[in-house]
Amino acid sequence: MMDESAMRAAPPAAAFVSPAQTSSDLWQRLEAVYEAAVASGAVVKTDSTDEYMEDGGIEFVVRIAASLREKAKKTTTQTEACVA
Repeated sequence: MMDESAMRAAPPAAAFVSPAQTSSDLWQRLEAVYEAAVASGAVVKTDSTDEYMEDGGIEFVVRIAASLREKAKKTTTQTEACVA
């Protein structure tokens, strides 16, 4: 059994990570992963427009990517060609 003084002792300084430090580290990691994904072509930026909507008293922002609308049309056309 551990004695009381050991249980009351503060954790080593290296074990303590402040929320600000964690947040900063997370943001840096996020940026690094995003940049690597862009460089590899896994992420592609696309233009979008914002539409503001309300439902049940709650406001929403809906982002519409025109390129995805075109992708949906191509997929539908390809599917119809395969069925025919």
